[in-house]
Amino acid sequence: MSLRSARSAFTLIELLVVIAIIALLVAILLPALGQARQTAKMTKHLAAIKQQSQAWANYNTDYAGAILPSAPHWDWIHSSNAYCLRPTNPFPNPERYLHHSIAKIWTWHFLSATGMKPSEMQIDAPTQANFDRRPWATTNNDGTYTDYSSNSIAAAYGAHPTFGYNAVYLGGAYTYGAFQRMGPNGQPTGNPFSGGGMFYAQRDDDIPNPASVLLFCSSRGGDIAPTGSFGSWWMEPVDTGIIQQGWWSVLPPRPHPWGRGSGMALSGGWSSSNNFREGVTVPRSIGMVNPKFFGKAVTSFTDGHADLKKLEEMRDMRMWSPYATRADWNFVARR
Repeated sequence: MSLRSARSAFTLIELLVVIAIIALLVAILLPALGQARQTAKMTKHLAAIKQQSQAWANYNTDYAGAILPSAPHWDWIHSSNAYCLRPTNPFPNPERYLHHSIAKIWTWHFLSATGMKPSEMQIDAPTQANFDRRPWATTNNDGTYTDYSSNSIAAAYGAHPTFGYNAVYLGGAYTYGAFQRMGPNGQPTGNPFSGGGMFYAQRDDDIPNPASVLLFCSSRGGDIAPTGSFGSWWMEPVDTGIIQQGWWSVLPPRPHPWGRGSGMALSGGWSSSNNFREGVTVPRSIGMVNPKFFGKAVTSFTDGHADLKKLEEMRDMRMWSPYATRADWNFVARR
């Protein structure tokens, strides 16, 4: 046998060595590729949250410094008065405006006022595809106004924007204890001290340190569709079942005002753990915050800048309340 014929093929050992080298290279490269994809996605989210924050600032300018309410008062979306908020219906139905349950949170008001599209608010492509398959399930049609059921496409995009609003402390949320005192024709006249007082910013000049106060944050929450309703004025975050990318509000790490009407109680607060595990961590246990990028959440602040924040950093209450004076500040009523 010639030397050439003896070396015409790999030996078993050589083949195993080549396979081992390839496996090693794959093991080295795959995490790097995964990290690169995550970095690209993170960059997209940072750009999107800046765009949303700029739209929020434009809203303030258009309304002479007034901050968008995070959850309007009952009378502003159920009655007809000078303070009614009627977002334009963007869906293919003859009724011109949205009202009732679908209008109880900020998202459709924001879209209607700023001209942003639902796909610019919920930017995760698989989540968009899921929502777009949902029905145009309407209720309460009266020829002028319409509402949508919780399993509709309107409810999905309304409940699950990628970036949740700092709902307790910005704009005022009837859901979380704001607008407890109302005057004629739906005019807000503040909160009684027994109901927490004016603990929420209603105008941009109510925020002394705009660069420090959280505006929007990457969020997550249980799918609104299976609930069969919008709950008690959206008070209780959905954090069971299928967890979707996005929830309309992010909640502070320490107890906050809760409830509507004349009374007020403290509710909420985060668990003590800063460990986030996708598919394991309950959304409400960390205020619906979604630290999905290398353990950090995409955030923006009321001065318009965007940043990445770890959960431990977000425990600083000065990021949440314009009136907090220290990191471990607890809620106090304001006159």
